[in-house]
Amino acid sequence: MQEEREITGNISDESRERCMQLFAELGKKVDRIAACLRTQQHKANIAGEEAQRLQQRRRSAEQRVDDVKRMLTYFMRCRGLKRLEGELNTIRLQTNSQASLQIDDWELPQEFCLHTGSIPHRLLKEMLEHLPHGLKGEFLQAMLNTQPNTQPVRDALLQGEIVNGAKLERRSHIRID
Repeated sequence: MQEEREITGNISDESRERCMQLFAELGKKVDRIAACLRTQQHKANIAGEEAQRLQQRRRSAEQRVDDVKRMLTYFMRCRGLKRLEGELNTIRLQTNSQASLQIDDWELPQEFCLHTGSIPHRLLKEMLEHLPHGLKGEFLQAMLNTQPNTQPVRDALLQGEIVNGAKLERRSHIRID
């Protein structure tokens, strides 16, 4: 249409009609793409719900297995039985090769506990200044995980501060209306 206008000075009805058809086809294509995305999103949601339902069924079945094993263990111990024989299967009560550790969290002394928490860097820096040199290394080795505290980073960037290794970036995502 633009070329026709530049060459002849006006646009023919045929060119207008063809252009309108192309725009209509483009609109249909956009609608089909959006419908495809919605369908795939629905399928993903349904699969996620099904996975959750199956996970719950699995946990429930595992719990029933544990319950039956506990009842069977109790039954066999009460009667002093080491094994039960059926036509196809034999069930044996075996003692584990290693003792199983049982802990009552409320009774256990604190020196046997690991303490985890989140320490802001500002506080960590101040603590390290007051620790004796021998304890600094031990304390730093006990640090299992260091991760960014995103809110102070975001706040600093929003206030115009430069934070090495961080930036605010606007990204794009697809939204269907």
